[in-house]
Amino acid sequence: MESSNGILALVSSSGVEHSYFFYPIIDCLKNKYKCMLIEDMITYPLRNVKQISSSSLDEIQLDQILNNVIQEHYDIIALAPVIQKKFMEIAFLLSAKQKIITLSHAYDGAKFLEWLIKMGFLSAMKVGILKGIIFYRYISKICPSCKIKFPMDNYIPMEQFTSQDFFTNNGCSICKDPLWSEKQLLVESIPVDNNLILALQENQTAELIRLALTNMGIELINKKALLLASKGILDSREVLSLLI
Repeated sequence: MESSNGILALVSSSGVEHSYFFYPIIDCLKNKYKCMLIEDMITYPLRNVKQISSSSLDEIQLDQILNNVIQEHYDIIALAPVIQKKFMEIAFLLSAKQKIITLSHAYDGAKFLEWLIKMGFLSAMKVGILKGIIFYRYISKICPSCKIKFPMDNYIPMEQFTSQDFFTNNGCSICKDPLWSEKQLLVESIPVDNNLILALQENQTAELIRLALTNMGIELINKKALLLASKGILDSREVLSLLI
């Protein structure tokens, strides 16, 4: 996106992870670009970034704001959360003249791609408007105070792992603390190129898309998480939820 306009889609599993990843990216970009952030509710004020609160359900208000945005000539417009077709349509329209960053919520990158296809955005993706998708998720690390063995062999074959140190947190005053910050950031990066478009024309469900991404050499988050869990780094019970 350095040399051209378009959309970079950030995707998280829930709105809880808003401030951990999304806001720092916008905060970093402001040093190089004139940025505006339009979100349903301002929860984290950013210095030198214009932030506007607008309910994604209020289409009249949103259209008025976006008309003003175009006139003010911002380098980057960030929209969050983009969980409705109308909001994504606006992002695609604006991307012809702007660099756009969207934040959406989905189970994983494949599920987000499935949603885009169902909403009718595959044709827009073919012309190169969507540059890439970054899915991110935070998973709890093993707590040294209360870790216990986790029977991962009850759920998946073990022969694929050289290390089989699967643990889960039993729950103690440390890891149950809301301020417990021992989490691992995992990122799944999906470039939207001709290879992906060709794959999506034949694979349009999340399950088939995951298989296609794997065949393209893209390392999915569940694979990364499983490997780290086998080494006793991540909570295996939490990682298991990515596999079901």
